[in-house]
Amino acid sequence: MYIGKYKIRIWIFIVLVLIPVLVIKMACTQKESKAPLLPYVSLGEDIKKFGDNDGFISTIEYESLRKKYPRVFDIWFNEIMQFPAVLLPSDSAKAEVVTMHYQKNKILYPIVERHYKKYPNLHQDIANAFYKLNQLLPALQKPVLLTYFSEFGNTNTFVDSFAGKNMVAYSPECFLDDTFAWYKALNDYPAFMNRYNKTNQIASTLVLNYLKSNYDSASKGNKMIDEMLLEGKMWYTIEQVFEMEDFYTNLGYTKQEWDFLRDNEGQIWHHYMINKMLFTSNFKDYLRYFNYGNKTFGGGIPEDCPPRIGCYSGYKMVKDLMDKNKLSLTQLWAIKDGSKALQLAGYNPKK
Repeated sequence: MYIGKYKIRIWIFIVLVLIPVLVIKMACTQKESKAPLLPYVSLGEDIKKFGDNDGFISTIEYESLRKKYPRVFDIWFNEIMQFPAVLLPSDSAKAEVVTMHYQKNKILYPIVERHYKKYPNLHQDIANAFYKLNQLLPALQKPVLLTYFSEFGNTNTFVDSFAGKNMVAYSPECFLDDTFAWYKALNDYPAFMNRYNKTNQIASTLVLNYLKSNYDSASKGNKMIDEMLLEGKMWYTIEQVFEMEDFYTNLGYTKQEWDFLRDNEGQIWHHYMINKMLFTSNFKDYLRYFNYGNKTFGGGIPEDCPPRIGCYSGYKMVKDLMDKNKLSLTQLWAIKDGSKALQLAGYNPKK
């Protein structure tokens, strides 16, 4: 009889306590996994659509592209592709150049299409990331998403405006994963870009660029410590948005490299101090600590040191600041003075 009552009490506990908790948790998970997709447009797909009709882009089609993507089209044409607009006095001449762009990429279109079929949830993942970013930083509205082809150019992503709204854009052929054979065949494709060309890095790269476009111009000062603060805030925000233990893979690092930075954190900080780097305003002196590449070089830098150690030090400073002061991300981003951030963090790793 006692055992029966005991079993009944267990079932009552499950019904009244555990099931509601599980339902709430599942509802939250479902809500997060189904954030509304970002409004989506594609200059690259529209050019392909026109080209597939008859093999070339007509003047009328060229004009329709310019009307649909007014500012974006000019950025793509003049700055990303660097077509010689001055030497193309007429719209028909510019349409011919866009036709050449289409014909040059015809072999690439099916390759890209096949690759991205393996990532059917990509745009949902991007939407989830910006949904979470908007929750953490409500002042940052969710943007429009755009894709374009840059022919493996250095501008694999950019941020601008479209139809009166903020916009994030990426070039899909630049994110085909580091096993894509064409990357090795391109003479002007830097080897270090293999750190950043993975498809699952698109969402984090767009969020990073969106943060930088919104906050970079508002950052105070031009000292190295100010640059560390800006980069540190961006990395810390990425960690909060994606909530991954190995979030460093979004930043282009392997576990071994991340462990190296952790193990040499004190030595790196000591290097800054003895070389009086933290408060210098000479950009050329501290540029190497933030440069993209495969390594950080220089006297006093640990051998085989991964790149962008200034960003890593900034991230660790911000992490200490947040742990000690329990600020919101909005409050964090309101801090623009690197020296003040360092004081609030009390960051001083041992060698």
